[in-house]
Amino acid sequence: PHTYSRTKNLMDDFAKALLNFDNIIILDIYAAREKNTYGITSQDLADKICSLGKKALYIPDFNECVKYLKENVKENDIILTQGAGTVTEIGPMLTKNA
Repeated sequence: PHTYSRTKNLMDDFAKALLNFDNIIILDIYAAREKNTYGITSQDLADKICSLGKKALYIPDFNECVKYLKENVKENDIILTQGAGTVTEIGPMLTKNA
């Protein structure tokens, strides 16, 4: 997610938008210019998705996320990374030493 305020204000919409994916991994909120004065975390978003009946994992560490993906992705699976800031590092990390 991008910014704490956006995550808090759009929590329900974000959760519903992700329900159609087979596997959902939520990384840490990319704060950009904000401080977390909202008391919200990415775990809250993962929990919201789970409350709607879909499994979602909160994995805050990029290395752990890549490890999880390498251990669980099967042939013909598609990995989509979406977000702001440093989430673009995940793709190159996945293909490194592949």
